[in-house]
Amino acid sequence: MEKIKTFMKETNGLAIFSFLIAIFALVYVFTAKECGSEVNSIAGLGAVFMGIIALIWMRTKKQKGKWFAILGIIMGLLAASFVSMC
Repeated sequence: MEKIKTFMKETNGLAIFSFLIAIFALVYVFTAKECGSEVNSIAGLGAVFMGIIALIWMRTKKQKGKWFAILGIIMGLLAASFVSMC
């Protein structure tokens, strides 16, 4: 019997984490009682940096999750920019 080799790409965990942190930051923006909280900017910028690092890693390791990283970057920038708008 021949062994069948499967080449499944795994999803980058850092990209998923970037996406989840960006969702947390956006939810916190709209539910926070005080305006201009540092949590928004720290979480938003953290999501941006993690998304960028995930995109760089995915290029070298051939992993899935590109759109998680891209959405994490976009939503992280939105969450960080809402701090200055209040």
